[in-house]
Amino acid sequence: MPAWVRPDAAAIWRDTMARLPARAGHAAAVGRYANMSARLMELEAFLMGAGPSGTTLAHRDKAGAITAVVELPQAVEYRKLQALLLAYERSLGLLPRR
Repeated sequence: MPAWVRPDAAAIWRDTMARLPARAGHAAAVGRYANMSARLMELEAFLMGAGPSGTTLAHRDKAGAITAVVELPQAVEYRKLQALLLAYERSLGLLPRR
């Protein structure tokens, strides 16, 4: 396992490496995949911890009326990581075959 793999991603790295055929170069790619997976789990816990509207933030005026609703930066990062992880899963052959 590369030294830069996050401690909370080590189990993901080991599990993923066990699912792949032994091939040079997988360790670093799986390390990135594991780190991104761990970050995705952090973001999901943060966003879902805020309840059903955990992905947005309402801006209010002094009277308390909502003036704008914006997406949290964490929600943007979450969506981008999902797309990146799917691409990694495809390239590593981790998706089920049809």
